[in-house]
Amino acid sequence: MSGKKLDVALLVFLTVLVGCQPVTPILVQPMPTQTVCATATPSSTPEPTVTSTATLSAIPTVTVSPTATPTAIATATATATATPKVISEDDFSRGVVILEIPKIQVKSALEIAKESQGKLDFSSLRENPVFVETRQLGENGVALIMGHRQWGVKAKVFARLDHLKEGDVMIVRTENVEMVFEVEESLVILPSTVWSELERLDALFVQREVPAVVLFTCTPYGTNWRRLLVVAKLKS
Repeated sequence: MSGKKLDVALLVFLTVLVGCQPVTPILVQPMPTQTVCATATPSSTPEPTVTSTATLSAIPTVTVSPTATPTAIATATATATATPKVISEDDFSRGVVILEIPKIQVKSALEIAKESQGKLDFSSLRENPVFVETRQLGENGVALIMGHRQWGVKAKVFARLDHLKEGDVMIVRTENVEMVFEVEESLVILPSTVWSELERLDALFVQREVPAVVLFTCTPYGTNWRRLLVVAKLKS
């Protein structure tokens, strides 16, 4: 089953063009030319003096519109969405995956159930819990981890699984990833209803868009009469 793809946010920039009004040219009228004719007079008569003053036309005042203040450029900021981390089959092949349940003092290697001749291989289940890849750990929906409570007369990894209550935590970690799950509920069901109940829980957590894990074992201790499911969601 595959997880949901992330939408890619689009980044948009807005620009505003700013213009100025053209400057009106200054027009200067030419100065008029004054012509004076002199007439010879007897020496006893003073020579008349003619003065001509040319007046410049008034220079028009030129008003230049100030440059408009640029409008702020709006920048669309894309919100980064973190890519969810998952623990895949490749992580199991590269190194040890650890399951820790502090309340019941569990710290164990977590194996993966691999296919062998068309069937799941649970050969490591006697000693360690086994991850069944219904979904990747960290993917929305339910990932399944199975473990024994007892084998022969010896207590096994999930011997005290029934002690877990709402709010208790379990941790799955690799060299690069650590996931903390918080218990929501525990269910005791008939063996014949296991897969229908897992499908119901998976659909519920897919709808909630929340990764979850179910720890699965037999109950009561020392019997296989019923099945115990401890349901835990990934803490954000």
